[in-house]
Amino acid sequence: MVDSVAELKIIEPASERTITAAQLEMPFIYDQYTQLCTEGAQTRKVLVVGSGPNTERWRALGCASLDIDPTANPDIVADANHLGESIHPASQEVIVSECLTLDPSGIRGVNLETFLPQAYTSLVRGGKLFFVSASSITEPPRPTRTVLAPNAFKLLMKNVGFRNIASWSGPILLGMRNERAQGDKVITDGFIMQSAVIYHGQKI
Repeated sequence: MVDSVAELKIIEPASERTITAAQLEMPFIYDQYTQLCTEGAQTRKVLVVGSGPNTERWRALGCASLDIDPTANPDIVADANHLGESIHPASQEVIVSECLTLDPSGIRGVNLETFLPQAYTSLVRGGKLFFVSASSITEPPRPTRTVLAPNAFKLLMKNVGFRNIASWSGPILLGMRNERAQGDKVITDGFIMQSAVIYHGQKI
């Protein structure tokens, strides 16, 4: 088990790349995301999807929250697979996804082909999506596994209509994985991450 950020740093150096995998000349994703995490929404309308145990922290930062788990006490209790049923079109300036579990079936997590178009529709022109995703997950005793290739994720974003697509990759430590049932869904509270990706897309 990886138990410190220092250990994670040896895995791979952090980098920001465009949809063509070229290194960004002026990296911005990690700086903007961490600023959002520390300074909050300020005057913007920010929605955090999958806020989970961090709901109160995001609320204190002036961000609205959406989660399928009512015990997390989010502003909106809803399944991210049906985001458009709870969020008005062109109503959000920033959408942050906090490590939603990815699952094509939509049962154990979010189907990206369903979620990304709804996130795009929910953003105002110029609005941004920050999607934080595990690029690899350690689940002892299982080996580390890849969740979704970065280029495949970015191509999905492009096909939906997002532009200025890029990703930051590097080590992030989030905590233990914990699964529990919520109706017909399986909720995952957290991961031990060895490597994570922050995807960025903008509605132009």
